[in-house]
Amino acid sequence: MELSRFVCNYLNQLLEVDYQAISSLVESRVPISDTTLLYHPTCQVTTEEGKEPMVGLLGIVNGIILEDSGDNRCVAGVYEDDKLIKFEVITI
Repeated sequence: MELSRFVCNYLNQLLEVDYQAISSLVESRVPISDTTLLYHPTCQVTTEEGKEPMVGLLGIVNGIILEDSGDNRCVAGVYEDDKLIKFEVITI
């Protein structure tokens, strides 16, 4: 099984076990302290105009997936009415 699919299935299992903990963890972001991370080739960092660049768990995990697979598949959260409902593999 490819790593992106494995991680996606794993996160969906954890989401079912403890929705509050997993959704809070995945939705948490922290400011990056070194702009070098902003230019890392695989780690996903969020950038919004006028705000500090931020990194979260999913951006780091997707960086690992991208390093391992060498393709453009990663894991994304799927939201409905601003609520995380599942994870799925996407191509970026």
